[in-house]
Amino acid sequence: MKLLLIFSFSLLFANINQKIINFYKSFYPDIKIIKISSSPTLPKHYKKIKLFLNPKLSSGLIRVDNKYYSIKIKAKIPAFVAIKTIKVNEYIAPNVEKKYITFKTFYSPLVKDVKNLVATKIISKNEPITKNNSKPAPDIFKNQNVEVIINSNAIEIISSAIALENGNIGEFIKIKLNG
Repeated sequence: MKLLLIFSFSLLFANINQKIINFYKSFYPDIKIIKISSSPTLPKHYKKIKLFLNPKLSSGLIRVDNKYYSIKIKAKIPAFVAIKTIKVNEYIAPNVEKKYITFKTFYSPLVKDVKNLVATKIISKNEPITKNNSKPAPDIFKNQNVEVIINSNAIEIISSAIALENGNIGEFIKIKLNG
């Protein structure tokens, strides 16, 4: 009988941990939670629980039966990470690998796919690729050679030029005509 009682109490304790795990998994489905620690120690049984956690942080508060507990998780999360320094406007895809990194704090969401992304700033080796340091690649890069067609009534002039800024098809950008 005692064994059954201990088992049921440990199930209640596991439910608190499971609620914390479910919270983080709702934001990061592939997160691997290694350890959950609390201060003070979580109760073995409870009636009511409320989470005050921020998905960008690996620590936070929960309230169990009107008593607050500080929670800290140790976890790994999948991310694209730079395998070398990536320069501004350089394509990201060939310079990254997907691996599990330690979950600490994220102020910007991690990207789920790196196809057709370029760096918006210098990305250091081993730095995760986020929405803050990447963006979709433009169709035309600054300093790229472009072909320009100028139409005026019945006259059409075709020339080459250099783009003075990044741009996409359909946008107007500054150019410098050759010659």
